[in-house]
Amino acid sequence: PALSPAIGQRYSVADALIHGACMFVASSAFFSLAFLLSTVFSDVWRPALIAIVVATILAFCELMFRDLAGYGIFGVMSGEVYFRAGRAPWGGLLISMGASAAMLYAAALNIARRDF
Repeated sequence: PALSPAIGQRYSVADALIHGACMFVASSAFFSLAFLLSTVFSDVWRPALIAIVVATILAFCELMFRDLAGYGIFGVMSGEVYFRAGRAPWGGLLISMGASAAMLYAAALNIARRDF
């Protein structure tokens, strides 16, 4: 926000906070997926690679269906709907939070079952 006037643009602190919140909530779904997979597989690389493959497939799906790309996880992560239409992507944020919560809950159940 402080340097945006140097290039003749306007980027407020509120815009930066909304962009950061969208980035955090949407990317937490990928973290939750990797965490869940790490409770399923015993090696180090398989959960990360599976999460990367899932992210790549989702990116290709967003490229194929351009009409819905603003509502996909990467569209939510970038805050595209907010910066184009002026409204937060509440649906995508809620879906990302729900998916993250479900995967974290499943991972906690796997850890509890394994440890006790």
